[in-house]
Amino acid sequence: MDQLLLNHHPICSLLYAGNESGALKVFKETFTLVEKDHEVSTCKLYVLSLNFSIYNYILMKENVSLHKCCITHNNSINNALSFSNIKQAGIDLIIHYANCKDYSIEKFSNPGIKKAIQYMHQHLNEPLTLDTVCDSIHLNKCYFCTLFKNDTGLTFTQYLNKIRIDAAKHLMQETTLSLDEIAYRCGFNTYSYFCTTFKKITGQPPSAFPTMQK
Repeated sequence: MDQLLLNHHPICSLLYAGNESGALKVFKETFTLVEKDHEVSTCKLYVLSLNFSIYNYILMKENVSLHKCCITHNNSINNALSFSNIKQAGIDLIIHYANCKDYSIEKFSNPGIKKAIQYMHQHLNEPLTLDTVCDSIHLNKCYFCTLFKNDTGLTFTQYLNKIRIDAAKHLMQETTLSLDEIAYRCGFNTYSYFCTTFKKITGQPPSAFPTMQK
């Protein structure tokens, strides 16, 4: 049972991959096992350690500290007095971390670039262009391109393709959607362009990448 209390890797990896529902499912199943054989204090310890594990996982992966988020949930868990309240605190923290974009944008120094990247993530499945992104944050295109390259090390197109392929890989590993559907959901106009971009970034065609269907 001690191992059960401390093994948060499945939840952390599911969250980081964007699978919020999967992370919640694992948490609820584990919490039920902990609640069955332990007191309130032990359940609280389980959720507290989960909070710190998610925080450290993101810190390790992205070199970004979500300190305020971690402390907020730490306080909420400590204030919970019943099994149901502790469980809800755990659910809330998973949802918060899953929807927190800070670890995707906080590493960048310029406020305009942060807004641009947040906009790109929120509209990933749409026909994003340099014009639409610059219009959304009210910056001149030439100025934006210079700032963007300085902050991210990539051009606008390179970064957009990177996050689209990252999203596609997550869908390929976490769903049974067809490659055509995944390409469409990740904002690629044609399947052939998706395949070309995927191979350029990963070194292999999407058909060779591990998926739920293989």
